[in-house]
Amino acid sequence: GDIGLIIRNMEYRDGKIVLRRSDIEGILHCGYQWANTPEQGAVGQGVESSSTFLGTMVHGAIEAYYQSIMDNNPLSIDDIKAGMIAAWDGHTGRISWQSGDTKATALILIERYIEWARRQDWQWMAPKSVEKRYHIELPDCWLTGKIDMETINGTIIDFKTTGSYDLGKNLTYESIQPWVYRLLVAGGDIGRAVDIGFFYHLITKRPQGEIYQFAAYTKKGD
Repeated sequence: GDIGLIIRNMEYRDGKIVLRRSDIEGILHCGYQWANTPEQGAVGQGVESSSTFLGTMVHGAIEAYYQSIMDNNPLSIDDIKAGMIAAWDGHTGRISWQSGDTKATALILIERYIEWARRQDWQWMAPKSVEKRYHIELPDCWLTGKIDMETINGTIIDFKTTGSYDLGKNLTYESIQPWVYRLLVAGGDIGRAVDIGFFYHLITKRPQGEIYQFAAYTKKGD
């Protein structure tokens, strides 16, 4: 932790370090590596593969779709795809190396996701907010994070684009994201945080662009 404070250009607020979920996971995984890694978070920093870029594009298109629903002016699939094409073409220079993912793949994934979303139960999945940032003050630090989506009943939904179902589920099982984001939404109240629902929406590239939804459960002892 001390190494990180010295080497990384960290953010401070009221004299306390500001930590994101990725910072905490980096410290838990390898504090020295985390301390020597340039800060991530702003899209386009550092080296970006076409796989990462595809995830960013799909993520942005999904958020635009849900925002249009909140605005009572739902975008059509064609509108969403046109916006993704413009975004992809306008920022494709950020790709540092090709990993096989293409604009055509991204268009297939977003179309399948929207088709899937339209078949869901909107009595609970209707969006209340997208990309909402939270800050809470803890005794030794500030914790911050941006929630992909909150539904009208208070459930958190996080969007993940991954190569396959198994890869995505393994990744999410190893992540502390559900715990951190619940705590953020609950304003630091652990008792309230454990009662907040958390779902992942997995958008998979293989074998045929399937969409999966699964819950992440938390106990107070965690």
